[in-house]
Amino acid sequence: MVVSQTTLSPAVASTTASSEIVTDLTATPTGLSTTPPGCLAVNTSTCQLCVPGSYYDNVTLMCSCCPDPGFCLFPGACLSCARGFFQPLPGQQQCLPCGQGFYSNGDKDSIKVFVRVRPLTQGTGLSTDGDQNLCLTVTSHNTIRLHSKPEPRTFTYDHVADMDISQDSVFACVAKDIVESCINGYNGTIFAYGQTGSGKTFTMLGPSDSDNFTDELRGVIPLFFLINREVERSGKSKSFLCKCSFIEIYNEQIYDLLDSASASLFLRENIKKGVFVEGAVEKFVTSAAEAYQVLSMGWRNRRVASTSMNRESSRSHAVFTMALESKEVVNEVVNIRMSQLNLVDLAGSERQKDTHTEGSRLKEASSINRSLMCLGQVIMALVDVSNGKNRHICYRDSKLTFLLRDSLGGNAKTCIIANVHPGSKCFGETLSTLHFAQRAKLIKNKAMINEDTQGNVRQLQAEVKKLKEQLAQAMISGRDVAPGGPQLSISPSNNHLEVSYKAKFLQAIGLWKKREEEKTWLLQKMSQLEEAWAQKEKFIHSSRMIVKFREEHTTASVGVVLDLINQTRELRSELSEKEDNLAQLSGDVKDITAKYNAVTSEQEEVQEQNSRMQTKLHDMKAEVGKKAASSQIEVELLQDEVLYATEEVERLTKVLGEQNGLLQSFQEQTTEKEALIQNLQQQLKQQEEAAEKASSNTDLSQGLERQELESRRSSMITMEILLAEHNSERSAKNAEIQRLK
Repeated sequence: MVVSQTTLSPAVASTTASSEIVTDLTATPTGLSTTPPGCLAVNTSTCQLCVPGSYYDNVTLMCSCCPDPGFCLFPGACLSCARGFFQPLPGQQQCLPCGQGFYSNGDKDSIKVFVRVRPLTQGTGLSTDGDQNLCLTVTSHNTIRLHSKPEPRTFTYDHVADMDISQDSVFACVAKDIVESCINGYNGTIFAYGQTGSGKTFTMLGPSDSDNFTDELRGVIPLFFLINREVERSGKSKSFLCKCSFIEIYNEQIYDLLDSASASLFLRENIKKGVFVEGAVEKFVTSAAEAYQVLSMGWRNRRVASTSMNRESSRSHAVFTMALESKEVVNEVVNIRMSQLNLVDLAGSERQKDTHTEGSRLKEASSINRSLMCLGQVIMALVDVSNGKNRHICYRDSKLTFLLRDSLGGNAKTCIIANVHPGSKCFGETLSTLHFAQRAKLIKNKAMINEDTQGNVRQLQAEVKKLKEQLAQAMISGRDVAPGGPQLSISPSNNHLEVSYKAKFLQAIGLWKKREEEKTWLLQKMSQLEEAWAQKEKFIHSSRMIVKFREEHTTASVGVVLDLINQTRELRSELSEKEDNLAQLSGDVKDITAKYNAVTSEQEEVQEQNSRMQTKLHDMKAEVGKKAASSQIEVELLQDEVLYATEEVERLTKVLGEQNGLLQSFQEQTTEKEALIQNLQQQLKQQEEAAEKASSNTDLSQGLERQELESRRSSMITMEILLAEHNSERSAKNAEIQRLK
C-alpha cells in the first residue's frame, strides 16, 4: 500500500496543517491534550487539534490514532514521510503506515508474496560478470521485469526487494505482521522458495556464524523472537507458554533435528491438533535466547552439502514450529488463545546439468525436485478452487504438502519469500520461481483466531453469579422494609398497640412468604434461562457451521453456475455453427445419395458378374477335382516306377561294381597275354632267322622245325582270337556301364 511519495518537512507539515484546517477549529472538543503520550508525529503541536492519543494526518487531512512508540520499527525513517508513516526500504520513495507494513491492504486472507533478489557474488557457480548479464530489473516496490525474448515480461507481487535491502527491512515487511497475528491467536507460516543458491537460508536465518543472533545480518527466524517485547507490553494480565520443535524432511523421510539419534518419524492427524509429527521433541522456552539456542542446536544437525552452485546447499526441507499459548484474565474470565508459527526453509530446486551431482547427491536432488513439484501441483489446484472449480487437492502426495496443509489454503496467515538470482545463467529457474509465486498469490486462506470457547462460558457464569448476588441483596432489603406497606405507629393504648403489632407481624409473614415464592420462581426462571442459553448457544454454533458450510457451498455453486453459463453460451455458439454446417451437409447428403444409388446399381451388376464367376469357378473346381483324382493315380504309378527304378539302379550299381572287378581282372590277363604274344613273336622271329641260317640241314630237322613252327602259329592265332573276344566283351561292358550312368 503506497500512501504517499511526497516527503514533508516539519515546517511544511505545520504550515499545511494550520492552513488547511482553520474551519475545523470550531469543531474541536475542549480539554484537549497538547502532547498526547506516544505520538510519533514530527510536529506534536498539531496534536492539539485532535483528541488525546491522536494526531492530524497531513495525507488523509483528518485525525488519526497515534501508534505506540514501539510500533514503528524505524522512527528515524518517519522524518522522510508523512506523520504516522515510515520508509521501510532505504533509497525507495515508499511510505507505509506504522504498524501495518506488509498487510496494509484490505485482503488479508490471500497468501502474501515477497520477492527478494540476491546480490551477485564471486566464487560461486551463480556469479555474473557485469550488469549486462542481468536477467531482471526491479522497477518498483511491487513489480519486477524479466528480460525475456521477444519482449520483456513484468510481474507484480505484494512486495519486491532489490539486492541492497537489509535483513531488518525484510523482517519489517514480511515477518512482523505474522508474528503479531500469532500473538493474537492466528496461525502463521513463512517459507522461502527458490532455486539452489538463491539466498533462502540466508533470508530465513542469516549468516552461518554462531553469533548471528546479535548480528545486523540476522534473518527472519531470529528476528521473530521480538515477540518478547509484545509479552512485556501485555503485562501480568496475559501469560504466554511457548514450545518449539524442529524437523527436516530428507528423501521423503521425517527426522527430528533436536534429537540426532531419532529414527524416521510419522505424520498423524486428529481433529484437535490437525496434522502433526508424532514423536517430535518439543522444548519449552521462556526467552528469545533460549529459543535461538534450540534453533541453533537443530540447525547444526541439518543435512547440507557442497555443489557446484552452492557451497552449503540444503539437502532437506527444514520446518521450525513454534506453538504459542496465551492466557488473558479479564474480569476474572480466563481467555485462552492458541497459535502455531511455522518457519520453513525449503531446499532449492536443482538441475543436474548445472550442479553436476551424482550418487547420493543426485538421489537427494530428485527427492527435492519431486516434493517441490508436488507443492506446485497443490498450489495450482488451490488456485483452481479459488476460481470456483471443483478439484481434488493432493496434499498427501508429499509429506511437505501434507504437513503444510493448513498453511496452504487453510487456517493460517501465510507469506512466501521467493528468492531469485539476477544472473542470466539462472534465467530458467528464475522464470519458474516467478511463475510459482504468481500462482501462489491467487490462493486465499481462511485465517481464524484459535480461541478456547471455555472463556465465553466462564464469562457467562460470572454474570450469572453477579445476578445471583444482586438478587440476594434485593431480597434482604425487601425483608427489612416492605415496599408500599404502612409504617408502625405507637398507640397510647396497649391494646391498640398489641393489635397493631400482630397485624404488622402477619403482614410481614405474608410478605416473607411472597418473597420466598418470588425467589423460587426467579431461581426456576434463571435455570430455564440457563438451559435456554445453552440450547441457544448450541443452536448458534450449529447455525454458524451450517451458514459457513452453505457459504462455501454457495461460493462453489456460484462458480459452477458461472462455468455452466459460459459453457451454455459456448454451446449455443457451437450449435449455430453446427446448424450452418448441417444445412451444408444436407446438400452434401443429397449428392452422396445420388452417388450411392449409382454405386448401388453398379454393385448389383458386379454382384451378377460375381455370381456368374462363382458358378464358373465351381465348374472349374469340379474339373480340377477330377483331374486331381486321375493325377493322383498317375502319381502313385510314377512313385511305384520310381521305387522300382531305384531298386534296379541299386542292383545295376552292384552289378557294375562286380563287372568293374571282372574288367580289371580281364585287363590284367590281357596285359599278361599281350606280353606273352610279344615274347612268342620274338621267339618266332628268332626261329625264322635260325631256319634261314640252317637251310643246309637235313629234311628231318626241317620237318621237325616246321611242325614246331606250325604249332606255335596255331597257339598264337588262338591267343589272338581269345584276345579279340575279350576286347569285344570289355567294350560291351563299358557300353552297358555308360547306359546305366
